[in-house]
Amino acid sequence: MAELENNYQDQVLEETMEKEQVLQEGRKAEEQKKTDSVNITFSKEMEYVYYVLALVLLIAAIVTYTKDLRCYDTQFDFIEHKYVGGDAYNYMISASRSSAVMIKCLILTVSGFSFAIIGRLTALINKK
Repeated sequence: MAELENNYQDQVLEETMEKEQVLQEGRKAEEQKKTDSVNITFSKEMEYVYYVLALVLLIAAIVTYTKDLRCYDTQFDFIEHKYVGGDAYNYMISASRSSAVMIKCLILTVSGFSFAIIGRLTALINKK
């Protein structure tokens, strides 16, 4: 009977040692994962780069729009450009050109605000 108790105690001891060994291997694997991971951090300079890009794009949008919107005394007296001989063709060409300028300004404005948002998110990430 004493022999059975000794065998049982030996088995329990071996099982606990195996469990501890598995736990230690798991801890080592977790530590290895922590050291293998890469932390990507943006520096403070990147935040300023995004803000400068946003400002440049927004200024480019304003300059492009105001260059195309040349007026006389009031905002309703637009300068009519003569591209070809007929008036209807000139209106069509002016309308196409104005549409292209508006789309270009819209793209520049959306890009500028996107960079401003990215800069702000970078600042929030750096704060943590």
